[in-house]
Amino acid sequence: MKCPNDDCNEIFTDEQVKALLPKDKFNQYTTYKKIKILNSNPNLRWCMKPGCGKYAFGQEGSKFVVCECGTKICFACRNEHHPKQTCDNMLDATYKDYLKRQDVQRCPKCKFGVEKMDGCNHMTCCMCQYQWCWLCGGHYTRNHFSKMNPFGCSGLQSGTITWVSIF
Repeated sequence: MKCPNDDCNEIFTDEQVKALLPKDKFNQYTTYKKIKILNSNPNLRWCMKPGCGKYAFGQEGSKFVVCECGTKICFACRNEHHPKQTCDNMLDATYKDYLKRQDVQRCPKCKFGVEKMDGCNHMTCCMCQYQWCWLCGGHYTRNHFSKMNPFGCSGLQSGTITWVSIF
């Protein structure tokens, strides 16, 4: 591990790091260090089966590799082996399935997918910096959530819209 001071080129040994950290944090450090070393191998593929955490090695040009747990992994795109689809089609289908299960909308300007985890409904696209309202999709203005604005989402900066049928 390199010294965090930009002006210093000193490298800490594992023994020095161990002396500075509690045992649980040092174990975490060694785990991350091992993962970093493994990830530097271009022929390694991690298993995507939930809870497995293992990996397999292949060679450039391999169609797939097989994990110890039996899962076949596409060598090219690192997803589950897909013998009847191209990698692009597999990735598109995986992404579309993800979009169905998550709270994702497309930016009204550039169409980049944006996932809302929490926070207010004033969104700013990380790709094009366009600002819009998560609830109505309209262009954001500084008074969009104002209680006095009948054309915006009045009072809903951090709320949600609940539709109520009057019939």
